[in-house]
Amino acid sequence: EKVIKMFVFIEKELQEICCKAFFLKERLQMDHSNAASIDDVQLEIIEKHYDRWKKKAGGNGGEDAFLKRLRVEGLSPEQAKNRLRPLRWNEGTPLPKWVQELEKVLSLFPMKKEDVEEKLVFKRSNEPVERVDTTDALLPFLYYAEQQVIAGLKDKVRFFSDSAIRDMSQVLAKALNQLCFRTCYFQFQLFMKEKNPLFALIGTMASREEQIANWHDFMQELLSGKWKEILYAYPVLARLMMLIISNWTQNLIQFANDLETDQVKLEAAFNDGKPLGQLKAIDADVSDSHNQGKSVFILTFRTGVKIVYKPRSLAIDVAWSDWIHYMEKEGLPFYLKTPKVVNEDDHGWTEFIEQQPLEKQEEAAAFYFRAGV
Repeated sequence: EKVIKMFVFIEKELQEICCKAFFLKERLQMDHSNAASIDDVQLEIIEKHYDRWKKKAGGNGGEDAFLKRLRVEGLSPEQAKNRLRPLRWNEGTPLPKWVQELEKVLSLFPMKKEDVEEKLVFKRSNEPVERVDTTDALLPFLYYAEQQVIAGLKDKVRFFSDSAIRDMSQVLAKALNQLCFRTCYFQFQLFMKEKNPLFALIGTMASREEQIANWHDFMQELLSGKWKEILYAYPVLARLMMLIISNWTQNLIQFANDLETDQVKLEAAFNDGKPLGQLKAIDADVSDSHNQGKSVFILTFRTGVKIVYKPRSLAIDVAWSDWIHYMEKEGLPFYLKTPKVVNEDDHGWTEFIEQQPLEKQEEAAAFYFRAGV
């Protein structure tokens, strides 16, 4: 059996990964006095990158729109090209936190799927998998994230059942899988060509069982250490993976802090002052994520109470409720439901509204009338 020996990156490799993973916005804002020297070949590459940037950023406005954008940034075309030069990390400068965290994750390798599964709260869904994904190879990343969040929660871990943490880990697994899948699938094709040079010709003729078996072999290859090779080749992927893990960890810890702080208000508003109990389930896949990965959570407590957590101000919801109540006093001829709301400036909690079917024609007429139809 082929085993890839896994070593963490040496300092020079970490510096190279960091430099290659700089975002364009960061390049525009940084001082390049210590950048690497440029030879003629590099100049050609820079011109190629610059032309591609100009076409993408200019859009339908063309070069004029691009040059206008540069002026907004206070850059001339030559200065902009200068920002595309290869970078050299300043000696003695600490590496960013995400690079340090990446090094910690990779120190867990090599691992066997069975070994890491025993340590995880996360469990794969029992539903049949319609297509392959990278979840198996991501298990060490999920394990690292779970350990980080449990350590960060401290005594607030009491709010969460294992099933609630498992729900959140499912969301993280989905986000990482969506990010990594295309790159991993491309690497899988290279893996198969190396394993069987005829793969390019007969790969599509393999049976479903053979394809899945080959994919599982590749997942074990990643667990055995191939992640190092892939993330060194795709440093932006490495950075984005660690960014997703960091956001997931910090957002879950912030949610727990909010839950502890607002606990008495929530019990008063949603459960007649009685304890809500431990979180039984968290549905965190109900909205798009914004502002460092924050999203809406639908919470189910062991008491059966369901409420919605939103990581933003609910002042507009409160204002809407106040206005509807005012209109009712003024003789509003029909009833409009307004959910209970607890607003806490940078976040809030609201009553969960169950979707119910319409049973009578009159109910359908009332629904569309209230919707303004």
